[in-house]
Amino acid sequence: MFTVTLSTPSGQTVTVNFSTSDGTAHAGSDYVSSSGTVTFAPGETSKSITVAVNGDLTDEPDETFDVTLSNPTNATLADGSGAGMITDDDNAPPISDASRMYISVHSGAASIQKGYRDEDVIAFGRDERGDVLEGSVVKFFDGSLYFKSNEQLDAVEVIDWDGDPEMELIFSVRSKANIKMEGLEIRPGDLILYNPSSTPKFTRFLDGSKVFEDYKNFCEKNRENIDGVALYQMGGGWKIALTATNKAKIGTLEFDKDDIVQVDYNPATKGAGNPVRLLDAATLFKGKQANLDAIEVVDDDHNGTFESIVFSTSGSEKLKDGRQVKPSVIYLYNRETDTVEELFDPKSDGLSKNSVQIGSVSTLGPLKPWGTGPRPDPAAKKAKKGQALLAKVGEGETQTPEAVPEAFGLDQSYPNPFNPSTTIRYGLPEASNVSLVVYSILGQQVRMLVSGAQGAGYHTVVWDGRDEAGRMAAMGVYIYRLQAGTFSQVKKMILAK
Repeated sequence: MFTVTLSTPSGQTVTVNFSTSDGTAHAGSDYVSSSGTVTFAPGETSKSITVAVNGDLTDEPDETFDVTLSNPTNATLADGSGAGMITDDDNAPPISDASRMYISVHSGAASIQKGYRDEDVIAFGRDERGDVLEGSVVKFFDGSLYFKSNEQLDAVEVIDWDGDPEMELIFSVRSKANIKMEGLEIRPGDLILYNPSSTPKFTRFLDGSKVFEDYKNFCEKNRENIDGVALYQMGGGWKIALTATNKAKIGTLEFDKDDIVQVDYNPATKGAGNPVRLLDAATLFKGKQANLDAIEVVDDDHNGTFESIVFSTSGSEKLKDGRQVKPSVIYLYNRETDTVEELFDPKSDGLSKNSVQIGSVSTLGPLKPWGTGPRPDPAAKKAKKGQALLAKVGEGETQTPEAVPEAFGLDQSYPNPFNPSTTIRYGLPEASNVSLVVYSILGQQVRMLVSGAQGAGYHTVVWDGRDEAGRMAAMGVYIYRLQAGTFSQVKKMILAK
C-alpha cells in the first residue's frame, strides 16, 4: 500500500494520476500492474494506492517496482514517485530445486519426528549450509498405510511423471512373499508407481520379468530385488539407473551386487534393455564388496553425461583411500575427480536426534556439495511476500550475493526436455541491465522472463511453459536468449508431452 499526502488541506478537489512500472519486479509475475486517479475531496490530506503483489514459493532476492504520480490538478508535485519493495519470505526453495531431498530410512525414523516409521518417505528442504530448513520436514509417503513390519521399502525415486503439479513416487518392496497394494501384486524385481491423485493409486512401472535374466530363480525363488533406483531423461528417452541386492544379469551384462547399471526404459512395455555399467563398486571401495543402498545420478552441467553419483551404504565400508563411510550418511561421488564428499548427515544437519540408517534417497535438479556460507538470517526478512513497503526513490535494501561468477554465463535449462516447467540459471560478474527472453523456433517472442537491472551473482528463473497471455505454449523446441550489457548467449530447450 502506498500513501499519497497533501502538505496542507485544500478547499478544492485535488486529483493526481498514478501508474506502476517495473524495477527488478515484473508486472504479471510479481505484482499486478495498476493505474488510475487519486481524488482528494476538500479538506482531505491522505489517500492510499493499493498494488496487489503475487505471492509464490520461489526463494529469490527482494524485488522493487515504482509508483509514479502525474498530471495533478489544483496542486503541485513535491515528490512524484515512490518505490515499492516486495520482500521475499520463502525460506525453502521450490520442490523442483536441488535443495529439496527425499529419503526413506531402514531404522531410526522415530528420531526424526514422532509418529514417523522406517518405511515412510520423508521430504525436507536445506539451506545454503546444508542444514534442514526449520518447518520444512513433511511425510511425503505414509508407509504405515500399506506396509507390514516385515515389509521393506527398498528403492525410491520421486519424480513428476505425469506433468501435473503433484510429485509421484517410484519404489520397490523387499518382502518374504508377494504382497498386494489395492489389488496390485507387488513382486521382487518390479518398480511400482504411486500416484496419489490417480485411480488406482498403484500401477506397475517396471516389470522385472522383462528385465532380469533368469527372473524365476533370481527374483521369484531367491527374492532378490532392485535396491536403488534413479530415473531420468537422456538422448530423447527415459533411462533407469539401478542396483540389485545380489549378482544379476540384464541382457548380456553381468554385474555384481551394488554395481550401478543404466538401462533404457520402455514405458509402453514396462521393460528395459541396453544395459551399461555406470559404476563398478569395486573401483570405489576397498576390500569386501560394498553394499550400496540409496543411489541418485547427477548431471551437474546438463550435458548428457553424469559427473556425480549420490549414494549411501547399508553397512560401514572403506573407500580406496582408507576413509570410512557410514550407513547413516549420504555421500556424493564425483566421477571426474574420483573423489567422495559427505553430502548429508541427518543427525549433524538437523533432521534427526539420533543416527539413522539411510534406505533410499531422491533429489531433484542439479546437486552439488553444500558450502560453508552464512546461514540465512530470518530477522533480515522485513515483510512477508504479498506486502509492499513504500520507500522514497534512492532508498531501499540491496543484497550481496554469496558467490559472484568470474564471467557472464547462461546454463542449460533443467530439466530438459521438460513439462510443464523448467529452471534457467545464469551468472553475472557485475551489475547489469538484463533481459531473458523465450522465443519460438521461428524467432517469435513467447515470453519475457527478466527485464531490468540485476546485481552481480547467480540468478535463476522458472519458465512455466506459458506465453505472455498466460496460455500454455505448444510442444516443441524453444530458444532462450540472455542479454546482459554487451554479453549475449542463446540456448535451446524442449517442451515435451
